[in-house]
Amino acid sequence: MHKLKCIVVENDPKSLSLLLSLITDYCPELEPVSSVSNIKDATREILARKPDVVFLDIELDDGTGFDVLNQVPDKKFSVIVTSGHSHYAFDAFKFEVAHYLLKPVSIRDLRIALDRVLQHYDSQKEIVMTGTGVNQKIQVNTSEGTKIYNLKEIEFFQADGCYTNIFFTNKNPVIVSKHLKSFESVLSANNFYRIGRKYIINLDCVKAYTAHSGGTITMENGSRVSIPRRNKHEFIKYLNSYLKDFK
Repeated sequence: MHKLKCIVVENDPKSLSLLLSLITDYCPELEPVSSVSNIKDATREILARKPDVVFLDIELDDGTGFDVLNQVPDKKFSVIVTSGHSHYAFDAFKFEVAHYLLKPVSIRDLRIALDRVLQHYDSQKEIVMTGTGVNQKIQVNTSEGTKIYNLKEIEFFQADGCYTNIFFTNKNPVIVSKHLKSFESVLSANNFYRIGRKYIINLDCVKAYTAHSGGTITMENGSRVSIPRRNKHEFIKYLNSYLKDFK
C-alpha cells in the first residue's frame, strides 16, 4: 500500500513535536506533508495538498478544528481528532471522524486510530463498479457475502453511524455494514452527489427541489432529503451544471 499523506493541525509546539515524532517512528504507513496551527492555513493546505489523513486539534488560536471541517466542502480524507479535553468528542463524531485521541497522545492509541483509518481504506476496495451504462451496478463485499445493486434503481444513500442505508425506487431499503464515506469515491464519477455528512443522492432520481432555508429535495419515490444551509449554494451550482447536459 502506498503511504497516506497526512497533515497535522496543532497550535501547541510540544504536542506537535510529540505527534510528528510518533508518526515518524511508529506509523510507516503515513507521510507527513504539512503542519499548521490555525484555521486559515489548515484550510489552504488541505485544499492544496489533498491529504488522506488530517490530525486535527480542536482548540486553535483563531477558532476550532470544527471550523476547518466546515470550510472544506468536499471532505475526502479521514480525520483523527487530537485534543486535551474529552468534552468535544460528541460534536467531533457528528463529523464522522475516524478516531478521537486525548493528549498526550500515546503510541498505543495512535496505532489504534491509524488502524481504523487503514480499515476504512481497505473497505473502499470492497466496493466496486461493474457493467456500463444502464446496466451499471455496484458490488458491495461484506462479511455476510457479496451484494449487487443496479445503480439506476438507487435513489440515495443515508449514513447511519458505521452503517449505510440504501434507498431504491422500486423496493424496500437495505442496510449494509459500510460507512457512507466508503461509497463516495466509487460513486463520484456517476450522477451521484454527496450532501453534507448524511446523504449521497442520485441526481437522476431528483423530482423536485424546494429552496426554503437550506432546501429540500424530493426524490421520485416521495422521500425527502434536507440540505444543510451551508451546502445550499454549492448544491444549486452542481445541480444547474448537471441539468445543462439535458439541454
